[in-house]
Amino acid sequence: MLLLRLLHFLLGYVRFKAWGDFPERLLNLCAGRGIPVWGIVRRKGCIQGMMYVKDYKKMRKIRAKSGARLRILEKKGLPFILRRYRNRAGLLVGLLLFFLILRVMSGYIWTVDVVGNERVPDSEILAALEQVGIEEGTRIASIDPANVRQRLILEVPDLSWAAVNIEGTKATVDVRETREVPDKIDESVPCNLKAARDGRIIGHQVTDGSLVVQMGDAVVAGDLLVSGVVEYADGASGFKHAAGKVFAETQRTITYTALFHQQETYRTGKVQRRRALKLFWLEIPLYLGSVRGSYEREVETCRLAFGDDTLPISVVDAAFYETAQRSYTLDEAGALDLARRKIGELEAEQMQGAEILSKSEEVETLEEGVRLTVHYVCKENIAVEEILSINATN
Repeated sequence: MLLLRLLHFLLGYVRFKAWGDFPERLLNLCAGRGIPVWGIVRRKGCIQGMMYVKDYKKMRKIRAKSGARLRILEKKGLPFILRRYRNRAGLLVGLLLFFLILRVMSGYIWTVDVVGNERVPDSEILAALEQVGIEEGTRIASIDPANVRQRLILEVPDLSWAAVNIEGTKATVDVRETREVPDKIDESVPCNLKAARDGRIIGHQVTDGSLVVQMGDAVVAGDLLVSGVVEYADGASGFKHAAGKVFAETQRTITYTALFHQQETYRTGKVQRRRALKLFWLEIPLYLGSVRGSYEREVETCRLAFGDDTLPISVVDAAFYETAQRSYTLDEAGALDLARRKIGELEAEQMQGAEILSKSEEVETLEEGVRLTVHYVCKENIAVEEILSINATN
């Protein structure tokens, strides 16, 4: 813990070595007298540990009773530093100011951690926490964990539960996410397969249910393809989870207009770097002047840490890349090439899972550019599940 390590530093401590016939007896005597010893490790023929410097002075009597021998290996902490610099009053004043500031800062949140989330990104939860009153620099006394928990769940609909735990200067927000609705209906639930889009049936792979369409049939979105209601030879009816694929020949269209007059933003190659020190929400510039003009900003933030604990102090390195705009004009061939590239990107995005059987282009030259329309003939599985309403069938 940060506070415990800080206490060790303030009081001063020594790392010692004990050896002899029974060095363990020395530790037992320390425990009996309430002398704290930590960081105990065994070495060949000896024991090493740490204790406060004030307690080490009591070890002379204990050492005589235990029969162990002692030696100081290392001295650490503020008392030893002050003794070394006792003639430098300015340094002493600076240290006192530092610990005074540290005492004041201990009343504020230094870091906010989010745990328990998988789908919802940390950035979204942290942004919502700022809205409900928890961020770096928030006074701990002003936080109402129960109120924050309720408001956070309202701010982030994908969260079903939240808890706010404050330990020292660290706020840990533990969350639970809502369950995702599965893409497929549970196999124990009766359902039909219906058409997701218009098309002409060209194949099927039905593993359960009753196929109600034939090869060559034209269907529109919403038509029944495979029924979950089955009839047996004895005339009885049953309900099943219809399953399988129904392939159809479908038609799709994508249109894009490429303008003759184009503008683009580019980096000129000139870059300015700026560094700032950030304490909570306060950013202190470590530079003179400002960056003017158009630029793109890239930021790297380095958080300072003390051991395993993160401090509310960051060094912010920002790079400002100067940008400019340039205009250029495409001829008809260039505009058509641009339109084809853009349609290729839209095709990859919109037609996943569809097999393109053929495509044809329509090119229209306009006053402002070239409009390209591509017509596709595809083969794709158009069957989607829909829960069977049993009451409606009775």
